[in-house]
Amino acid sequence: MMESHEMNRLLALLLTASTLVCSSAAAAGNQFAISAGSEYGSLDGYMQTPAGGQPGSTSNKRPAFDEPGFDTVSIYDLYASAEWGQHEILGGAQFIRQSGSSTISDDLISQNQYFAAGDVVKSGIKTGWYRLNYLYKLKHLNSPGDRLTVSPAAGIV
Repeated sequence: MMESHEMNRLLALLLTASTLVCSSAAAAGNQFAISAGSEYGSLDGYMQTPAGGQPGSTSNKRPAFDEPGFDTVSIYDLYASAEWGQHEILGGAQFIRQSGSSTISDDLISQNQYFAAGDVVKSGIKTGWYRLNYLYKLKHLNSPGDRLTVSPAAGIV
């Protein structure tokens, strides 16, 4: 799971940014939105983690997620958007955390490391990504019940 101090820092940064942007947006009649969410669920399947992509460096179709004790996953998602005139900025971050410990039931090779049946393993995986996009609204096409905006965009992830 995400360290509490990491989450607190990120939330404080987003709330500070949202306060600054909301103040200027409200004065100019623009729009600002921020959202946060989390997901938690079970995992099924296996990880193939060959060392350097070399065949034979990991047991076939192993380890299964439950072998190192990864039976659940936590996902934290933060998202913000600001819009003024023809400009829009979208930003966000997603953090995915898995951790666990267990006893290996059958011999296992993972990334060229050998684990014997009965070995106790404790492991964790932290992945995530950040995104920032800029959109420029060229034209609004209005039709009954629909609104279509043509917006060239550039972004980084």
